[in-house]
Amino acid sequence: MAWILISCLVGALLAGPALAQQSVPAPQSPLSVEFSTKLDKQQDTDGGGGIGVLDPGQVLYVEPPDTSGDSNPRDATDFFPGNESGMEPDSQVDALASGDDAFFDGVVNNTVELLVSMQPDVSGPNGGAVFTETPTGDTAQLWNKAHFNWNNVAGELDELDAIELWGGLGVADAVFYSLNADATGNSVFVAAGAIPTVYLDQGQVHIAVNLLGFNGTTPEVDVDALMVKDENGNSIWDGDDEVIFSIREAANFDGGEIVHWRFGNTPTFLSHGGHDWDTAFLVAPAFGFPGGVDEVDALEASPTGQIVSPASLGVPMFPTALVGLLLMGLLLLIGQRAAARRTTHSS
Repeated sequence: MAWILISCLVGALLAGPALAQQSVPAPQSPLSVEFSTKLDKQQDTDGGGGIGVLDPGQVLYVEPPDTSGDSNPRDATDFFPGNESGMEPDSQVDALASGDDAFFDGVVNNTVELLVSMQPDVSGPNGGAVFTETPTGDTAQLWNKAHFNWNNVAGELDELDAIELWGGLGVADAVFYSLNADATGNSVFVAAGAIPTVYLDQGQVHIAVNLLGFNGTTPEVDVDALMVKDENGNSIWDGDDEVIFSIREAANFDGGEIVHWRFGNTPTFLSHGGHDWDTAFLVAPAFGFPGGVDEVDALEASPTGQIVSPASLGVPMFPTALVGLLLMGLLLLIGQRAAARRTTHSS
């Protein structure tokens, strides 16, 4: 009996890996991701998927592949459609949010996982691009660079610096964004209409971080990670609106600080994972990189345990249930053989 069970299970495993199944909140299932590279790029133009040439303002989109030939990643929103080539450092998107970010309250209340990307990403295609912290403070690598470039047509992801989840398949819902160096003196824009408008300017953000001890100047403020809760949906910083953000390293801030700010209230350092995300918290060592740079450059969230790396983005994994059954079969076989030996010795 044990041999039959083991044979069946081994056969199932050798037949090929299965995709791990998971449950994510409808209607955002399965998971889709909008993201930006440090130097914005468009999809590869040969139609086969992949990250292509420089394109300031372009955001990319990736989802779990249905087949091996899926064209991922592909173009999502282009915040500068008139500029399709070259590099303009101050026109690079470096933060994204939907305005109704899923699980925003969960981050504030420390009931969901906080997803972060750090700069620089770990080198190599398998280098870490997104990491997760649970409400109890456990940390792990969630996705590597290869998860964002299935076919790798034009080279690997160079540096992830903005991410937006839970928009749903085929949906580009990131309308709030920030630019490198907070160009033009504005920190957060919203592209809810035909013409982008300013949601937060550098002066406002400078006041917020100054209250938390930042001793730099207004031009040194550069929002580079963002979540937004535009409570009334009017694209104006007012009412019960809230933001979670980080600024690039400057003055006495090391770039690992994460700030929670509700309109009309005093900003605070985000409390998540059993600690405050202030300057004293060493980000890189907490995620397994002693001596690394404490620079957070992307933020998101997920219900605890709902994103399982790497299967959540379609990478094959051996199904754990079958592995468990295989182990049970082996234990049963060992037990039977031991019983047989005892019977032989007794007779």
